[in-house]
This record gives sequence, structure tokens and C-alpha cells, in this order.
Amino acid sequence: ISGLSEGTTYYIRAYATNFKVLPQKTGYGNEIVITTKQFSIGENYLGRGQIFYILKPGDAGYSPTTTHGLIVAPNDIAQNLSWGSSSNPNSLFIKTGALIGDGRINTENIIATEGQNFNYAAKACKDSRANNSMAWYLPSTGELRELSKNRDKVGIDINSLYWSSTLASPPRPILVKMRDGTDKLENTEIAHSIRAISSF
Repeated sequence: ISGLSEGTTYYIRAYATNFKVLPQKTGYGNEIVITTKQFSIGENYLGRGQIFYILKPGDAGYSPTTTHGLIVAPNDIAQNLSWGSSSNPNSLFIKTGALIGDGRINTENIIATEGQNFNYAAKACKDSRANNSMAWYLPSTGELRELSKNRDKVGIDINSLYWSSTLASPPRPILVKMRDGTDKLENTEIAHSIRAISSF
């Protein structure tokens, strides 16, 4: 059955009608009661990763009838990768956002500018096959801040510092500290850790 709401109880009964007799006869099966699952922070999502954020009204992709959110990969994709190339003059003029939902688009924009010739944060996330998923991306600062808030529930080291896919103004990429969700500007060629996320 599709189109059901999460965390809702449904009462189901099968029936069949015989149209070949007059008057028509309808028979009913036993009533079955089911309650659909409600997702929660820290829960493993289909073996792919752990849920660290449930979308709220105002977030891109929010639906009042279907739960959507963000999951984090079980491990760092890398611990020593640059954000991009210091030799590419276009790197610091990539259009990026900082909100929930911006990470995927940011990742695509970064890869379109940086190309495929070397390994860097956004490309490493996109190329990751963690838990057989092909939809990982480099999170925005807003997404990393939410990860920081729930770091204990999903097993993120409090001392971790991760690249975001967001550029600051003046144009420099932003790192987010898991300890408190604060930002730090960094040069593109400096190596730092990468933790990919995905959406459901």
C-alpha cells in the first residue's frame, strides 16, 4: 500500500463483491490493524546511514503527509582532502547556499566547476559507494550544524571538523566544528575531513 502517512494507525479489511447474482453479494475479510513507522533521529535508515534531521515546515522538500529527512554516512569518506583547487580561478565564485537542502545542489555546482581530474571533498562524496548508496553529497553549513546538534545520537566525534559545500563572502569555503556547530573559514587547498550525507 502506498501513500500512507508515517506514525498513523490504519484499519484494513478486504472485500469481494459478486456481481453475477441478484441481489449482489459482498463478503468481508477480517479486519487488520497496522501502524506505520515513524522515523526518529539516530535511527538506521534502510542500512544506508543514520537519520540526523527530519525536515520541518519551511525546509526544501518538506511534506506534511510524508516524512523526509537527512542521513549521515556511517564513516568519514576521507580525512585528508582539499575542498578544491587553489589554481582554478573559478573555484571561489561557485554559487552555493547554506540552508537545509542546499548541499546536493552545491555539490553538483562544485563538481561542474572543479571537474573530474583530481579528488576533492565534493567529488569524493558524490563518488562514494558507502553502504551501496549512490546519492551521497557534501553537506551545506546548515546541514552540518544540524548534524552537530545530533552528533551524540549518530556517533560523530565531538572533535571532528568537516568541510561544508558552502562558500562564505569574501569567497572562502567553510568548515564546521562538530563540538558546537560553529564555522571556520579555510583555504581551498588545505586538507580536512569529509562526512557525506544523503536525503530520504
